[in-house]
Amino acid sequence: MTSFPRSCRLLFASATLVPAALGAGPVEGPLLYELRPGSMLVDDCQNCDRAPIERSLEGRFTLTHIESLRGTVYALNDIDLRDPAGEYILKGSGMYTINDDIDGSQEIFLEVAVNGEAGITLRGGREEVPVAWPALDITASQEPRGDDLRFLTIRIVASPPAADVPYELVPGDPVTQEGSFLLIVLNCPMCAVIPARVPIGGTFVLGQISREPAGKVYRVDRALFSGTLDGVTHRVEGAGTYEVSGDTAASMVRMRLVADVDGQGRVLESGLVASPAVFPDIDVDLFHSGPQVPPGENFHGLEIVARPSAQHGKRFLRGDSNGDNVVDIADPIHTLLWLFAGGTVPGCLDAADSNGDVGVDLTDAVFTLDYLFRSGSPPEPPGPEKCGPGPVRPGVGCVNPAPCEP
Repeated sequence: MTSFPRSCRLLFASATLVPAALGAGPVEGPLLYELRPGSMLVDDCQNCDRAPIERSLEGRFTLTHIESLRGTVYALNDIDLRDPAGEYILKGSGMYTINDDIDGSQEIFLEVAVNGEAGITLRGGREEVPVAWPALDITASQEPRGDDLRFLTIRIVASPPAADVPYELVPGDPVTQEGSFLLIVLNCPMCAVIPARVPIGGTFVLGQISREPAGKVYRVDRALFSGTLDGVTHRVEGAGTYEVSGDTAASMVRMRLVADVDGQGRVLESGLVASPAVFPDIDVDLFHSGPQVPPGENFHGLEIVARPSAQHGKRFLRGDSNGDNVVDIADPIHTLLWLFAGGTVPGCLDAADSNGDVGVDLTDAVFTLDYLFRSGSPPEPPGPEKCGPGPVRPGVGCVNPAPCEP
């Protein structure tokens, strides 16, 4: 895979890519939906001496298709949403509409009780449908009311339940330029800009939420990627959708991620493209789709090469960067050579993640040296003396772990 031409495409990627499901059709339901990461409630008021209160939301509702002469309309019932602490509890019903007979936009109307206070109405739309059906991502707000003009806004990110399949990136190799990379491009129209290519590793989960005649739709959750270039560690966190039209080399695919890239909110999309990989393997390039970036700031893109992972069952020794089944001075040296001198990519990035912060950077080499020579804290299990399976949590990838004994 020749990478530089791939990265050049980022400079010319359209910022107006519009996602659409490969095989969207009405859900006759009722179909259960669950909230996903990104769902949020904001309690704000225009005449209050306080900052807006923000809370993540979890919960569920049902969606049922109903006959209508205007667009595709669904009834929302059994709404039961709450923040993890239980400070905000929303129950009620509503309507969700896709205006496919007009402009394809979406709208939502909710009538809910909040903490037992009934009669609270929230509306949202018309706005572009940002995710592949049957996933939902829409925001609804209340009209300001009362002397303090208080109002609520909620963002609903939801999809039908799905079994999670863990995936891991094939780590980017700075020598061969193969694998997964974060692309960083300065927005400077008058400059001859060469994208910075950050080799990354990481994990995400894929869950199938639709099987239509024209293809399948998956939700992407808990995407967590990281990598280091020139001593600077970069981090990507996000969620989204992935669509695939078939299981052959002729498949058409589309991926969309709403992500935090180094603390900046980004929407990254591939558009509908031919896949060089046969599903369940994934090989797709994502380009900056929003928001608008002022001159002097950075566009971002991703080259994602990933495959299903048995990561949590893979055995490794944390701190063993070079894969020789022992944690010693050679391991921080191996990490430093990879980070700063074009050395070999660790076969198991989770093993190289000595301090367990879900990233591999200079601090891991320092952590190992501190453990070896200054009586610092040891790497957390599995390690540093006995290998074992990693904890059930997101990691940075373990493509080729070294053989190790129980």
